[in-house]
Amino acid sequence: METKISLRKVKNEIEVVVPFNEQFIKSAKNLEGKWNAEKGAWIFDKNLEEYVKYLLVRIYGVKRSKEEIEKEIADLKEKLAKLEAELNNL
Repeated sequence: METKISLRKVKNEIEVVVPFNEQFIKSAKNLEGKWNAEKGAWIFDKNLEEYVKYLLVRIYGVKRSKEEIEKEIADLKEKLAKLEAELNNL
């Protein structure tokens, strides 16, 4: 049986669908997450996305997507280029 876990951005919120887990529930409440029974999802403020992703990794072992890793690499390359330019101007 496959475990369904999803994270979706909707307006100013993040909807997270996960299997029942007491540790996740406690952590979700600490982040002021709200359970939406109609959607079968936990709802979090969009500003908590990194914290929610951390919980998914810690509790469920979810790994980052290829797209997330590629974006982080691109962001780091951009930051490196800016630092190299700054260094060259010294």
